[in-house]
Amino acid sequence: MKTDKANLVIEKHKDTFFFVSLCFMVLILPLFNNLTPIGIAIISLAFIFDVYNLKDNFLAVFRKRDNLFPIVLYLLAILSLIYTSDFEQGAKYIGKLIPFLSLPIVLVKVKDLSSKQLHILFKLYIYGCLLACFWAMGDFIIETSSGKFKEIHHPDNWFNYFANRITYHEMIENTSIGHAGYFSLYLAIAVFLCFYEWLRSKKRRYIYLLIFFIFFLVLLHALMINIALYTCIVLFFTVFKDSYFDFKKKYLYLLIVSFAGGFICSYLLINKIIPHPNYIYLFENKNYNLFLITAPIITSIFSYFLVKNQWLYNKKFVFGTSFLVLLFVFYVVYSNFFYVDDKSISNLEARTVNWRASLILIKDNMLFGLGIGDVQNELTKKYLEMDFEKLSYNEHNQYLRFWLQSGIVSLIIFIFWMFQFLKNSIKKKNYLLFGLVLMVSFFSFSESVFARQYGIIFIIFFMYLLNNRELYSDFKNDSINN
Repeated sequence: MKTDKANLVIEKHKDTFFFVSLCFMVLILPLFNNLTPIGIAIISLAFIFDVYNLKDNFLAVFRKRDNLFPIVLYLLAILSLIYTSDFEQGAKYIGKLIPFLSLPIVLVKVKDLSSKQLHILFKLYIYGCLLACFWAMGDFIIETSSGKFKEIHHPDNWFNYFANRITYHEMIENTSIGHAGYFSLYLAIAVFLCFYEWLRSKKRRYIYLLIFFIFFLVLLHALMINIALYTCIVLFFTVFKDSYFDFKKKYLYLLIVSFAGGFICSYLLINKIIPHPNYIYLFENKNYNLFLITAPIITSIFSYFLVKNQWLYNKKFVFGTSFLVLLFVFYVVYSNFFYVDDKSISNLEARTVNWRASLILIKDNMLFGLGIGDVQNELTKKYLEMDFEKLSYNEHNQYLRFWLQSGIVSLIIFIFWMFQFLKNSIKKKNYLLFGLVLMVSFFSFSESVFARQYGIIFIIFFMYLLNNRELYSDFKNDSINN
């Protein structure tokens, strides 16, 4: 009898326990990111609590190739400990990467979530991001109103302080994330979720939230995230044009988005070129101003013909464009294209130094990499040789990081992982997964996204939440009901 009662309790509450654990996770991701390991532990307990389906759930993990990519990357990282010099440092980083192993397994249960539960998760995450933004703004208002701005940054120039304090890392320095790039990734996903919820429910509040998040993204100066965001929206008109909407003024909306995106990204690029601490460009350079005028026009024209002529489905165009982009990237890395002067260094110039140092190290360790514990030590030595003062900087490129830490096989697996999920998103008409994968792929060019807990847990969690749950059928049903 006791066994039967226990069985009934487990059967009745197992799905509720799992759903509540996911709710906790999506709330703490933007608000209390330091608690995310506890969130993973609770989700894992909820997974184990479903004891009678435990074997089937485990088998389901290994039946899908999608789940194996991060697990194999984790195992390759462990193998690199064999030839790393700094074993202790490598072991610490291996500990950080445990979500590569655990989250693909426990999130296999996401497939059992109802449509209502899924949208509750999305809404909790959106409002969690909103509260995190208010937290950052409130901190700024309190600091400024108390007169603390006179003691830091620029004591004799209030505008310079103001311009620096509301942008980039300083804007969110006292939040749980504290890094503009990662927080921008969180907000970009909130933008996609707002758009999805608006398409589903037609409630205007999601448009207001979307506009607010985009405004905050501009303040954070995350260039690659903004480029990825507007690229995703333009591609959305091509890949999912017949799935989610049938706007009569489609091309008008496309031109508005591509022009606004072109201007914002061009402005942020200029802010990356000018040296620190001048984070706000005030239109004082004629050449930059000309660039700000022409770039959005070119972007709009290109986007129009891209969608109109379906260039995305032309293999020659895709491979040709990819080749030209890579050619330009290599030119930037191996030249002083964005160099300012001997005393000041721009954000973009610093990135090119990071990449150049990484490629030099890869040249001598192409097959197996340096080993997971030696990457930062070897980069520091190379920075000293190059007279680069930011010795604590990592490679700021996830593609290079995988290659450096565990060899070319890790790099190839990472690329195949992104391609597989991109393929899944198009096949399943899942534009949220499509947007996330493109975001991660773009962001990985300028940031080592799996170097910090902010990126590791967030990316793995959302990729498998969105990949393991059907969205399009829910969307069509909800749209019909609304």
